[in-house]
Amino acid sequence: MSQYGLIIFDFDGTLAITHKAIVFCMAKTFEYFNVLPPAADRIRGTIGLSLANSFKILHPAIETAEIPQWIEIYRSYYRAEGEQYLDLFPGTKQILQLARNSGINLGVFSNKHV
Repeated sequence: MSQYGLIIFDFDGTLAITHKAIVFCMAKTFEYFNVLPPAADRIRGTIGLSLANSFKILHPAIETAEIPQWIEIYRSYYRAEGEQYLDLFPGTKQILQLARNSGINLGVFSNKHV
């Protein structure tokens, strides 16, 4: 038996490579609102910030009252299409399976709210 009974992992950037999904969904959100999407490098530069802060940085003209709608559209794209742009880091499946087989409870968290 392991000395650990529970391991909790962050999903984004720890278990999964999510930047492609984030860039895709951000670009789709900008297109939805008929705003030219920022360059992928600019979007990647906001990864780790809250969605509200990301939108403020990437679209400085956005009104604060509009941000919740932008977040809602982003999340709808992420739920519907984001998964196809996700990749697990090499070895992730094997490590999770090893931990599970060792009797360790596993948890995953994310601030995506999707």
